[in-house]
Amino acid sequence: MVKWQGQRPKGFIKGMRLLIIRALSLALYTGLSTLGLSTVLGIEPLKAAVMAAIVPLVFVLRATAKGLMNDGKLDQAEIDAAINAGTKPE
Repeated sequence: MVKWQGQRPKGFIKGMRLLIIRALSLALYTGLSTLGLSTVLGIEPLKAAVMAAIVPLVFVLRATAKGLMNDGKLDQAEIDAAINAGTKPE
């Protein structure tokens, strides 16, 4: 468990808000891209979109946790790497 020593780092709320917004945009990007294909294949569009959105979010959460385990902090480079982990294969 990560414990804060003293006050939160400056810009913590702004950084977390940016991470959440970027993760949600990634989920929307991947989820919406499957709607057309799901109708052609006969899969319910909502189920296909949810499944397509969950997979990249799992990659982002995994990469974020990995960055926290290294030193207990998340810097901008680690956040960018986490978002990129959801969009690009390793």
